[in-house]
Parts: sequence; C-alpha cells; structure tokens
Amino acid sequence: QDVGSWNTAQVTYMGRMFIGATAWNARYTNCGYDNSHSACSEFTSYASSGAAADGPPTAWVRKENACDANVRIVNGAVGTCTDTLASGSSCQPECDAGYTVSGTSSCLDRVLTRATCNADPCDASGAIANGTLNNCTSTLASGASCTPTCNSGYTLSGTRSCSAGTLADTAVCNSSNSSSPSNSSNSSNSSSPSNPSSPSSPSNSSNSS
Repeated sequence: QDVGSWNTAQVTYMGRMFIGATAWNARYTNCGYDNSHSACSEFTSYASSGAAADGPPTAWVRKENACDANVRIVNGAVGTCTDTLASGSSCQPECDAGYTVSGTSSCLDRVLTRATCNADPCDASGAIANGTLNNCTSTLASGASCTPTCNSGYTLSGTRSCSAGTLADTAVCNSSNSSSPSNSSNSSNSSSPSNPSSPSSPSNSSNSS
C-alpha cells in the first residue's frame, strides 16, 4: 500500500515508528528528518519528522523512482503488477469473476494510479410469461433491480435483480382469478344414492272370520 495513503488519524505517538524496519529503511528515506537524499529534491513538500526512525509515514519518500503496485485491488488480483513498477510504466491487474477491469495501474514520480474492477451488468431482457419487460433491459446494472409488468388479469410476484453479472429472477405473473373448483349442486351428481319409493306394503286382509 502506498505509504502516503496510511491513515494515522488515531496515532498519538509516531516516535521510533520505523526503528529496526530493515526492508523499509532500504527502500524509503526520511526526508522529513534529513532531506540530503536525491529523492527528497523531487518533492516540493513532505511532513516533518523528529528523528531518523520516526514517523509520520508522509515524511518518508521512496528512494527509487518507482511504485509498489504488488497489492491486490478490490474485487481483483495483482496480475502483472510488481512492487517495483518504474515511473512512467504501467501494469495490468486482473478482476474476479463478475467484474471487468477498467484501465491499467500506472506509476508516475512514485505516485501509483490504480486500475479498478467494475461489477458486470446483467441481461434481464428475457421474456416473462403473461407480461412485458417494462424497465428490464439487457444491461441491468449490478446492484439494481427492475420490475416487469403483467397483462390484464395477472398479478406480479417477485422481481429481477443483478449482482456482479448474476441475475436473480423471481418475477412471475400469476392469474388474478381464484382457481378453486366449482361446487356442483346437481343432485344427479350427488354421491348419495337416490331414494327409491317405499315398497308397497302388502295389503292387510281384515276379513273377519
């Protein structure tokens, strides 16, 4: 990471910050304490420092005119970038799946400008049964959603949304009419058997003897 971008807002003491930091001292010089190194003359300003190993980081300047580009960019990887990208040179980071690289990372006078990885859009223009696309297009931005419109007699459920090139589609047009089966009251379709008329009782002979 570029030393100039370090956030030291919460640091209350910067003394001896880089003492014993062999690799750091081999690559950087504390111009804020001693500006005799030739690299210091290439800068118009830098923070002051109380001792050779003290901070703040903004008092230090890289000795060689190069940048450390060997740092993973957000949603990507370092690609061809190294920690010794010479001033005037550029390199090409790579992006994760679902992202596309924009530009290159370049170094100029020890200042690194990074490429970025932008989230891919989604194709949300697929037809929806019993409806129309409305605001759904083939280039739906990542993080955005769209809402198809349903034909008369249908109600929309769900939506279409995009996340880094992946479309989540839950939109469905459902019939607004109730689909409950009709209740037949036809007695001929009734499950109870028909009531036959009572058999005639045998005649009661009342002949008196």
